[in-house]
Amino acid sequence: GALAVGLQNQSPSDDVIRAAVGVAGDLESALGPRFKQIAKQSPHNEHIKQLLKAALPMCVELSGLSAVGGMRPDGGLLLDACVKCDFFDLSEDVFAEMREVGMHRNTILYTTMIKGYSKQKKLRKALKAMEEMDAEGVPLNCVTFNSLIDAAIRCRDLPAATKLLEQMKNSGI
Repeated sequence: GALAVGLQNQSPSDDVIRAAVGVAGDLESALGPRFKQIAKQSPHNEHIKQLLKAALPMCVELSGLSAVGGMRPDGGLLLDACVKCDFFDLSEDVFAEMREVGMHRNTILYTTMIKGYSKQKKLRKALKAMEEMDAEGVPLNCVTFNSLIDAAIRCRDLPAATKLLEQMKNSGI
């Protein structure tokens, strides 16, 4: 990807990210396999965190581009990268920015946040996200319920896990 060079020695500037995203057409293509490799090998790499922070305004700016079936892959990739790299504070910022411009009403995006809450053992936040999904009319799917159940189990809350399993069954999933 066009941004891989910036990850090796220094954090890329906004202009470099903007140019790379513009050439590639979307953030995922701009980041490329080198980003994914570095993120997997050292998920707490400070360069990656800086890159993700710098990419946030571009994702919002490009929110009208590359929309496929209501999904905004640029913001989704950024949010997923934050959660996978354990940058939970940044994932909250990303989701807040997406909410501000109306990009958040998506099962995959909410589920990604729920996975992050599960990793942090924050069952209340995961359940709150589920309530928001319901209030926003965003459907829950099997992955969403599995992530919620995972959060309950990580928090050793068997009654909550059982209740979620029942909700999943009652919803027809």
